[in-house]
Parts: sequence; C-alpha cells; structure tokens
Amino acid sequence: MTSATGAGARAREALARLDRAAARVHCPDLVLYRGARGEAIRRGDSPLEHAPGVPAVDPAELPPIAALLRGEEWLAGGRPGGWRGLVCDLHWELMQAHDPAAGTLRSGPSWLLGRDPAHARHRSPAARAVPSRLAALERALGTERDPLLAAADAHARLLLIHPFRDGNGRVAEALVPILLRERGLLSRPCLLLEAALHDRRRAYFAALDRLRWGDGRPWVPFFLSMLEQAATDAAAACEAIHARFEADAHRLPTSEARRLLWRLAEGARPLRDVATARADGLRALRQARIATVAPGLFAEPLVFHATLARITSGSAGGRRVSSTR
Repeated sequence: MTSATGAGARAREALARLDRAAARVHCPDLVLYRGARGEAIRRGDSPLEHAPGVPAVDPAELPPIAALLRGEEWLAGGRPGGWRGLVCDLHWELMQAHDPAAGTLRSGPSWLLGRDPAHARHRSPAARAVPSRLAALERALGTERDPLLAAADAHARLLLIHPFRDGNGRVAEALVPILLRERGLLSRPCLLLEAALHDRRRAYFAALDRLRWGDGRPWVPFFLSMLEQAATDAAAACEAIHARFEADAHRLPTSEARRLLWRLAEGARPLRDVATARADGLRALRQARIATVAPGLFAEPLVFHATLARITSGSAGGRRVSSTR
C-alpha cells in the first residue's frame, strides 16, 4: 500500500490545510498549548481556571510542548546525536517528572500481558538489542521516501522495540510531527496526536496488536486516518486563534496597542518587560480588557501567552543537554 491513495491522500490534504492555517498564526506555541491543555483538563490533571495574571505551569500540560520544541532544536542543530539522541531527549522531556531514569534506554526486559517474560503475550527485544534495533529503524527511515509511511513505520516500530521502561507511547506520538517536519509535510510544529489517539484508543491498540503478530494490514490506514483527524483539529485551532487575535486587534484604538498585542502573542516581549512597554499601548489594552482577559479561547490573561513562550523555550528552568545515552 502507498500513502498516495485513500487515507494517505486525505491525510496529505489535512496536513496542507494545517500548514496554511498555521502560517496565519503569530504564535504557534498556542496551538500546541490549546491541545495539551484540553487533554490535561479531560484527564483531570489541570484546573479549569487560573487566577488573572498567573500562567499555567502544570507539568501535565508542558511536556508534550517541550518535546516538540526539542525536536525543533534537533532539526535546527543538524540532528545532533542521531536518532538515538533524539528519542532519548524526547523521553527526558516527557518523563522527567515521572521516571528517575528519564532519557535512558531500559536495562531490563519488557513485556505485555503476563506475569513474567516467559508467560507474556508479547515480549519486546532484549535490552542489549535496543540500540541496534533503533539503528536499524533509522536506516529503514533513510530509505523510505514517502513521509507518511516513514511516520507510520517509526511510530509503530518504536512501540514494538519499547526502548524505555515507560513512556514509549508518548515518545512515539512526539516523533510523528518531527518526522513530518523533517520530510517537508509540515513547516511549523503545530501538531499533537494525543487527542486523536484517545478518541480511537481501542482501534489503535487493536491495530498495533495485529502488527505484533505479523499482520500489518490495518496499521497504515488506521494511522493515516488518525493523522488526518489530528491535522484537521489543529487547523481548526489555528483558525480560531487567528480569528480571536484579529478581532482583538480591531478593538484596539491605536497602532501601538495593536503592535503590542501581536508582540505579546509572539512571545517577543518577555513578561518582565511588559511593564516597561509604551504606556499608551498598555492603557489601550487594559481599556479594551485584552490585557486582563483574551475572551473566547482560554479565559486566560493575554500576558500568559508571552509567559508560555518563555517557559517552553527553556529560559525558565533547566534543560537537558542533548545526549546519546
């Protein structure tokens, strides 16, 4: 099967729509935040509201965003550490709050559905084989010309290799938009897969289970339809965010206030510098209630957008140095 027909064509169209919509958004981090926050609220991991002027720094929301931005750094830096370095760094971003060995390949056995490896329904490769399996996957991706099939293969085979003790599914999700960026199907990091996976989790595990037993026929069509759904949802988020900021800009009486609005949205002005902005711009934002609440999307203070960009870029806290452990 190729990705040029059926589900593959629809996935490509959805990704193209996402790219067009994302090009109109001054603040792509907000698209990621919107998806991550929605998932955190759905799981009950995040409060529904924040106090005015107080940014959300919920650990359940930030790791998926940080992982995609880590992928951006990896691509921009010339792919340091290769494939193994990338997956280890993604695991660290996603699991540092939950796993003392975050970012390190597992050293013990891994299995599914059984009290021990001898009685398991599925056994992952031995820990000593994980590095060579990751290297083989990297070589296979180098020969796969279709970016959608490369993403489908990387996601599934990483789960089958199970290189980490925990968090393998999260790493596999983060890999997909990074690969699509690398292969040119996305030009901005605006895609999270968690919601699309959750909506169809039973079918997802059924397709993976058949793949484990050597039947790969359901996997690629399922993966591509999931990708289409995620891209469609992200494009809608881009359109909503763009419309919200356009509407807010039209409510402002001065060009200084409009420029300040967009600079806040882009994260170009750190939170600590907002108070030193031109007084007439801030006054106009406050009079229009935009500096207090950006209505419609998050019921969040607008200055939170600049704070989010600062937090997720790593300037507020320690960051892992790229490693190939």
